Amino acid sequence: ALLERGVPSFGSCWAAQVAVVAAGGACAANPRGREFGVARQIRLSEAGRAHPLYRGKPDCFDAFTSHADEVTSLPRGARLLASNDFTRVQAVEVSHGPGRFWAVQYHPEYDPHEVASLCRLRSRELVAQGTFATLAQAQRYVEDLEALQAGDDRSERLPAEARLCDPIARTVEVRNWLEHEVLRRGAA
Repeated sequence: ALLERGVPSFGSCWAAQVAVVAAGGACAANPRGREFGVARQIRLSEAGRAHPLYRGKPDCFDAFTSHADEVTSLPRGARLLASNDFTRVQAVEVSHGPGRFWAVQYHPEYDPHEVASLCRLRSRELVAQGTFATLAQAQRYVEDLEALQAGDDRSERLPAEARLCDPIARTVEVRNWLEHEVLRRGAA
């Protein structure tokens, strides 16, 4: 209904999957399991490099993530904006009727505390799939993330996570969507 009404929309993770399915695409469980912690080396496609969602973002970056499902088939009119080796669709623009939904599979809204909370919740699953060798290793990751959140630099052990502590850099996509799709339309 949002797409058919032309309501500007942005979402992460499950929202990306819902937008894709609503427009005729498909999602399924990722056979590799849950992509968790940091989605590494997300690479912009040619369409992504030209898309306003990624203005000011490097062509290759890391982002916080936690998802077990993934987009397996894009609907007609969708544009693949970013991928990595774990999940082919890390970002997509879904166009349907007058609506556009900008969506990312990762979580620009997460901070280290959010990821630590998810690790506590899913630690047994993450050990079972091999993300962590032991529950103790998962607990150490939680402790390191919480230390980062508190301002204790753990960049030697968690270099990617430490880089993601800057909320301005981490949330570029959200600001770009607001500026391009919401504020610009409101001024028109």
